[in-house]
Formats: sequence, C-alpha cells, structure tokens
Amino acid sequence: MRAALVCFCCGVAAFASACSQQSASSLPPKLTENGASAIPHKLGGVKRVKKFYVLDGLTEKVTHDLTVFATEGVDIAGTLEVPQGTRVAFYTPSYDQSGTIAYAGQSVPAKTPVTDIISACTLIVHGGAGLTVPPGDSLALAASKGASHKCTTELSGNVTMS
Repeated sequence: MRAALVCFCCGVAAFASACSQQSASSLPPKLTENGASAIPHKLGGVKRVKKFYVLDGLTEKVTHDLTVFATEGVDIAGTLEVPQGTRVAFYTPSYDQSGTIAYAGQSVPAKTPVTDIISACTLIVHGGAGLTVPPGDSLALAASKGASHKCTTELSGNVTMS
C-alpha cells in the first residue's frame, strides 16, 4: 500500500514542537570551519545538530533509522543512500534538496513499510532532484510555523511513488 500525506502550513504541532526540543545530555556536534555540523560517516539514530548537510559530489550512507533535528537547516546537495526499509526523518525550519536520496533495493516492497518524514517551514526540492518513495513505503511532508507565519514550499523536481 502506498500513501503520501502532504500537509503545508497546517497545525502539525507534534512535528513543529519536536524541532525545538533539545536534549541537555546530548553531546555537541563536531563543527566544520564555517560552524556547520559535520555529518558522521555512519548515519543512524537521532542527530541533534545546527545544520545537516551532504555536500555536492559526496555520498553518505545511512546504516539504520535516522531522525535529524536541525535547528538551522538541512541541505542535501550530494547523495544520501538509504537501505530500503530504513526510515529517515528530518525536522528543521529549512529543507533544501538539489541532490539525491537513493534507496537501495527498492524494486520490491519492504517486509515492514516505513514512513519517511520531512517537516520544514521552507521546503525546496530543485535542480533536477526528486523525492522517491520505495514500493510500500509512505512519505509525509509537513510545514508549519503557526497561523501568522507563511511557509514556502517549492517542488520543481519530482515526487515519485514506486
């Protein structure tokens, strides 16, 4: 069963409030020269960072379910490889994707379908990029900042449900 839940500028309090939660016990992320958080080589678990990015020309591999809380933004310009059946979720004020999220083994439905989540007030997919959902999985797109704030959603790429 395939499904897509799209909710822009609506009351998604659970997603929006999750963005602002920070764990006092979590270690500070490693920083690059420009102050952005560096991505570890093995991606999985819960990441609380200032900015999450995959640089253009680079490929990063997700090893198990990944949830990212980025207080400033997510920028995927390179390739993020995700094994099918692995859930990825991004909670951030700004999501910008010009690169690729590639699902390995997406020709047959996973034994346990997952729902990938992108929750951002500014959601931009462009430059020939696309959002591809493997067979049997779902994608939830949410954008919320409250009734008085306008959110921006720009999908100039493709959304593909296999």
